[in-house]
Formats: sequence, C-alpha cells, structure tokens
Amino acid sequence: MNPDELAELEEQRGFLVRSLDDLERELGAGDIDALDATTLRDDYTHRLGDVQRAIESGHVAIAEQSSPRRPGRTIAAVVIVAALAVGAGVAVAHTAGSRKPGESATGNIRDNTNNQLSEAAGLAQQGKFAEALKDYDAVLATDPRNVEALSEKGLLLASLAGPAESEQFLSDGETSVRKALAVEPTNARALFYLGLILRLEGDTKGAVQAFDAALANHPTDALRAQIEQFRTSTGE
Repeated sequence: MNPDELAELEEQRGFLVRSLDDLERELGAGDIDALDATTLRDDYTHRLGDVQRAIESGHVAIAEQSSPRRPGRTIAAVVIVAALAVGAGVAVAHTAGSRKPGESATGNIRDNTNNQLSEAAGLAQQGKFAEALKDYDAVLATDPRNVEALSEKGLLLASLAGPAESEQFLSDGETSVRKALAVEPTNARALFYLGLILRLEGDTKGAVQAFDAALANHPTDALRAQIEQFRTSTGE
C-alpha cells in the first residue's frame, strides 16, 4: 500500500466517523426512527472496522519499509488513528469530564472544557498535533485532574515518540496517562491507552495486563473491539 492509498482510506474513515456522529444527532432530533438508525449504525460500524483494519495494515507496511526501529514502534502511527477512531474526545460531549456529580463547576466552564477536548481530538485526527496538545494543556491549566485531557494527551505524546525520535515523549505520555488513572483507576479508555503505550515501549507483559484490566472495567462495545484487537495481536 502506498501513502496515497493510505490517505484515501483515512479520508473514508473520517467520513464514516462523521456519519456516525451525524446519525446520533439526527436520531436525537427525531429526524430518523430508531429502527433505521440501528440499521445504518450497524452498517457504518462494520465499514469503519473494515477500513480501520486496512489502515492499520497500511501503516505497518509503510513503517516496515523505512529504517528499522525497535519492536513496537511500527504501530506508533496506528495507535493514534485506532484510538481516536473509537471516540476519544467525542464522549466528553455526553459527560462532565473528570468531575463527579456534586462537585463544583459552572455549566459554561464545563461546556468550554468539553468543546476544547472535542476540538483537540479533531485536530489530532487531522495531524495538527501541536494545536491538539495546546488544547489539552489549556484544559489541564484549569482542571489538572481532567481524566480525558490527561489520558488523550498522554496517548498523543507517546504516539509522536517514533516520528520525533524522542524517548521523552514516550515517558511523558506514560506519566500523563498514569496521572489520569490516579484520578480514575478503573477508567477503561485510560487503561487501554496505558496498554498501547507500554506496547510501544516494548513491555509486552505490562501491555497485556493493562488491556485485560481495561476489558474488565466495562468498556463500550466499540472500545472493547479495539482493546480485544490489540490484546490479541500483542500476544502473551
């Protein structure tokens, strides 16, 4: 697979992700009935899975054609695409960040935080990594314990370690995700991200343990599918 073919697949992935988001908005607005929505959702999800698998294969093939890196680094580009494809930064539109019910935060502040997290995820998907990191930092400046910002920033940093040839990015990424888990130890997505980072670091045993912990903490169906895929390919 050449880079142009890979770029076309990533465009298809983006279209399908947007289509799923649009479908939920239409369903919420009453513009489509539940039965039709279920049929379309199943179709989009199936196609997204096919495209995602093709993207992963393409990234690995291209990485293997470049100069050798230590085991695990060939999935660096795959990690960010796979994780964001299952909704990183999107779920915040339906949650209250890392705060629990009853804790203080005005509606405006919370809405702004959710918007920044969604924007950051979108920027990362577009390859605008510096801008995405700025958004995560802006959230953390006002809410240092925000689980979504800590975990997504950590994954993004670790994913950039290979292209940037920076071991520090891997270390900083792991630290950020572990901070998220210190706030919410049973967060399935953060545990998944930790597993991905440990896999990048070559810690197969630690990665498998993190994936298993993520699976044990009730991930969504879409997230579970991704965790199981990486769990199987990691071995052990």
